Amino acid sequence: MTPSNRTLTRAGAAALLAVAVLFAGSLASRSASATTLPHLSLLRSSPVADTTLTASPMDIRLWFSQAPEMAATTVRVTASSGTVMALDKPQRDKAEDAPVIATLQRPLTPDVYEVAWRTMSRDGHVVKGQFSFTVAATGTGRSR
Repeated sequence: MTPSNRTLTRAGAAALLAVAVLFAGSLASRSASATTLPHLSLLRSSPVADTTLTASPMDIRLWFSQAPEMAATTVRVTASSGTVMALDKPQRDKAEDAPVIATLQRPLTPDVYEVAWRTMSRDGHVVKGQFSFTVAATGTGRSR
């Protein structure tokens, strides 16, 4: 091998090594960011899942681990008969820990209800879930 070919081979090897190091660093930073920024998740709700209320709630409240993108957020309440209950458009204050609130347009009658929600985090990841609660026949008013 001539001296100029050795120089070219060393330069190629150095360039290949530099690309490999950059690629490995990129993978490590993606892994670290995925660990520090988990996807949005539901932390709690009101009504609480699988509970029995003595009166109709006034609204459905959902607390998430991150601020959801409200334009992509939906909440649906369905009675055991399959009837979808009327809700106002979900709203949320700007405070980081503020819940998403969907106000019921009418009190719920005694029944088992399913709440289905769907939202999206800032990174574009769509998250959805559902839970049930019961309104018992003993109450006459509305509760928070």
